[in-house]
Amino acid sequence: MIGLPALGGHMLRPRLTAVSFLAVLVACAAGEGSWEAEVNGLRAEVGRLTGELGLANIELHRLRKLVRYSGHYRIPADLASLIWDVSLAQGIDPALAYALVQVESGFDSFAVSRAGAVGLTQVMPRTAALLEPGVTYSELFDSATNLRLGLRHLRNLLEKTGGDTTAGLLKYNGCVRAPGCQSYADMVLGRVSARE
Repeated sequence: MIGLPALGGHMLRPRLTAVSFLAVLVACAAGEGSWEAEVNGLRAEVGRLTGELGLANIELHRLRKLVRYSGHYRIPADLASLIWDVSLAQGIDPALAYALVQVESGFDSFAVSRAGAVGLTQVMPRTAALLEPGVTYSELFDSATNLRLGLRHLRNLLEKTGGDTTAGLLKYNGCVRAPGCQSYADMVLGRVSARE
């Protein structure tokens, strides 16, 4: 990796510009080859390095968010990273995913409800089997598997409700019209709001 990504690349640009300029001067002074070819080569290199810097900045943004979520929810960084990555892969806002997992299981991978829901997202085994035929009960305790299936299920419900987060959460919880159902959605959404 080139430069210091932790500094957001602030020191990288002046260095690249100076190096590029010196390389052009040396090439021109030596009279070797076409200076235009050298300039084009340097432009390509600067473009490549700019792309790398952009990727480094994206990763820096991700890491800053992970540190915040890890600290806020008091969870290990690897779990914060897993929730972040799986939620984005499943098309779910990470803030919603963290809040859902906190409400559902308190970030306990081995949680089992009285109704039989398991793991971080408290996915029901029969729902998981519909989403991924062949998945075993024991696999639902694997954090990555559980998050993938639970968040896919949430995404499907959000799509069915036209993107209505409250309605999607109520369906996820398995109660739509029963008394007290709204409090579940309020708990999850309240945690999302607290993070924003």
